[in-house]
Amino acid sequence: MSVSFSTLQMKARMQPVAASSKAMKDALWYIPPTTVSRIRSQARVCAEENPTANFATVGVWLQVGTRTELRHQQGITKALLSAGLKGTNTLDRAAIAKQIDELGGQLVLNVGREASYVALKNVARANVPKAAAFVTDLVRNARLTDEDVTAVKKENIAARWEAEEFIDQQTMDHMHTAAYDATENGGLGNSIFGTEEGIDGLTPADLRNYRAKHFTGPTTMLVGTGAVTHAELEKAAEAGMGDMSTENNKPKVQTRYVGGDMRLWQTRMKTAHCAWAVETCGRLSQDTTLLQLFSHVQGSYHRSQHELGVAAAHRIIKVYGSMDHGPTHFNLLPNECPEMVNAFHLAYEDTGLTGTYLVGRQWKSGYCCYLSFADLMEVQVKEFGRLCNKVIADQELDQAKIKFKNQLLLNMDGATNSAIDAAEQVFHLGRRVPLSEMYARIDDITPANVHEVMGHYFGGKFPVFGFNGNFYPMPGYDALSRYTSHLLTNL
Repeated sequence: MSVSFSTLQMKARMQPVAASSKAMKDALWYIPPTTVSRIRSQARVCAEENPTANFATVGVWLQVGTRTELRHQQGITKALLSAGLKGTNTLDRAAIAKQIDELGGQLVLNVGREASYVALKNVARANVPKAAAFVTDLVRNARLTDEDVTAVKKENIAARWEAEEFIDQQTMDHMHTAAYDATENGGLGNSIFGTEEGIDGLTPADLRNYRAKHFTGPTTMLVGTGAVTHAELEKAAEAGMGDMSTENNKPKVQTRYVGGDMRLWQTRMKTAHCAWAVETCGRLSQDTTLLQLFSHVQGSYHRSQHELGVAAAHRIIKVYGSMDHGPTHFNLLPNECPEMVNAFHLAYEDTGLTGTYLVGRQWKSGYCCYLSFADLMEVQVKEFGRLCNKVIADQELDQAKIKFKNQLLLNMDGATNSAIDAAEQVFHLGRRVPLSEMYARIDDITPANVHEVMGHYFGGKFPVFGFNGNFYPMPGYDALSRYTSHLLTNL
C-alpha cells in the first residue's frame, strides 16, 4: 500500500485553533434539545426543556410583521398586539395588570419585519400553564372597542415620534426602505415604526379583518424555554389555539431589491450614522452560515475600546484614525472620526442584507478632514474588496470562527434569548439546528469558500445606503455606487 505525500502532510498538519475540541463536542450534547410539534389547528408548539431551570419564558410568536402590512396600513400589527393590553373578551385592563403581577413575569411585545411576538419573561415553573393561556388570550381575543383602538393609535403615534431618538434603528429602517420596493400589498420596504397616516387611519374593523386573515394556525407558534415541558405547552396550545383556522393566508409578496439611498439630514447632530449593504441570499440558502461568519471577520469596533480591536478592519481604522500617535494632521482620518463600526448580516425568507453600520464625527474644517466620514466608508468598502479578490488568511478565519461560536452560545444564554432564537429558526427552517451541527458547519468552512461566496455576492453589486445625522459633505448615490462597485471588483 502506498501513501501519497499530500496525505501525510494533511495528517501532520496542526489542528486549527478554531476547531471544536472533543471536550466541547461532548459538552454540546448536554444542551437541552428543542422539540417542535403541531396541534389540530396546525399551530406549532416549540419547547426547550431545561430540568434545572426555575424560571421560563413563554410567548406566542406570529409569522406576521411589517412585511405583511398594506402600504396604507403600516403599523397595524403593533396596533393589534397592543390592543390586547387594553382588554380582552374576558379581562379588562386592570385585570390584565393584576394577572401579570400574579404570574410574576415581565411582558414583552415586539414587532419585526417577518415575525412578531408577545411573551412573558421570568415566569415560575408552576405558573407556566397560566402564562401560556394568558398570552394566548392577549393575542387572540382583544376586544377592539372604539375606545381601545383610539387609545392604541394615540400611544403608537407618540411611540413613533419617541423612536426618533434611536438613531441606529432609524438608520437601519431607512436602509430597508431604500433597499426594497414595497408594493401596495406590503414588503420588506415598509417602515418598522409604521407611518402616522397608516396608524391614524386604522379602525376596529381593519384590526378585526387583519386578525382574521393573518392570525391563523399555520402562522402561530407557542414557544416556551427554560422551566417548561413540551406536554404542558401542547396541552395549553390545544386549549387556547386548537380552534384557530387552518388556512395559511400568508401573502406571497415578491421581494424586489432596488438599491439606492435614503438620507435624513440633522445638522445639529455631532455624529453621522450610515448603514450600507448589498443584497445576499435568503435564510434557506447554504451560504447563510458563511455570510454570518463574515460579519465576525469584520467584527465590531468602538472608539472607547480602542486597544481591543484585533480584526484586520480594526487595525486599519486605528492606523487611519490614530488616537495616540501624533497630531491630527498626520492622519488621514481625525482621531475622533471613527466612533463605531459594526458588521451585520440580516437574513429573511427570500433575501438578505450584509454590510456595515458606521458612526463617525464629521469634521467641517481642517486639511483632509472635510470628507473624513466618506474616507471611513472607503476603508470598509476596501475591506470587502480585499476578501472578494484575495483569499482570507487562516489566522483571520480561525479568529472569526471562534467569535461566531461564542455568539451562538450567547444566543442561548437565558430563556428569553433562547426563545427568540428558537422561534426564528423554526419559522424559517422548520426546526432548531443543534449547536453541534452548527459547529460542524463552521469547522468545514475554508478560506476558498469565503473567497468564492464573497466574490459571488459582493463583486460588482450595487449597494444600498441609509444615512442619518450630520454627514455633509457626502457624494451622491451615483458616485457612491460606481465607487463601491469599482473597489469590490478591481482592488
